[in-house]
Amino acid sequence: MGPVWSLSYMGNGNCILVGKVFFDVTNPNPVDGYDYINMFDISDGRTVAQFKAVEPFIIRLIKPLSQTRALVAADYSGLVSWNIKDKYLYEWRLKSDPPKYICAGLPGTALIVGKDGKSLSTIDTRKGTQLKQSPSAEAVLGEPIFVGSRYYVPVNGGLLVLGTNLETVLRYGIEGLKGSVSLVPAKDSIYIAGDDLLVKYSVK
Repeated sequence: MGPVWSLSYMGNGNCILVGKVFFDVTNPNPVDGYDYINMFDISDGRTVAQFKAVEPFIIRLIKPLSQTRALVAADYSGLVSWNIKDKYLYEWRLKSDPPKYICAGLPGTALIVGKDGKSLSTIDTRKGTQLKQSPSAEAVLGEPIFVGSRYYVPVNGGLLVLGTNLETVLRYGIEGLKGSVSLVPAKDSIYIAGDDLLVKYSVK
């Protein structure tokens, strides 16, 4: 077994991990291996489910949508929906390059930031079909969040506020916002953390 590089809490005491299995465990610097997905009970560490439908390809991203469903992005597989029960089956598959970010929106929808880090689209998470698409000229700097009925997307020098149809509601300029950015929702506000910068943005 190798390192775990992703942990996502699903609720009900379960957590999904993404790790790597190396073929040659005797090598102090192993490189050949494959990613794996396990769901475990956080109270005792017991494995309660596994997902192998995208093995042996590189897993790029996993995004829980609810206590019973998660989206998985992997090389060659694109984007698939897992019901956290079936080991070798997925509910649907969207053939595309693995997205860079996924943000759950209104029930049954999600915002997808493409592999290029710029293109934006929304999908129906129940069917795996694309709803809207909007090429963006701005690079997305971090994972978007959804608050109320708006997507908040960090971009160079600002925060892009989008409606559920990807229409631009507002672009809030933030001088010096660059690099890797994290958005943290709070009561009536969003904290925007960038390189050497922390901003509180009030949500109306």
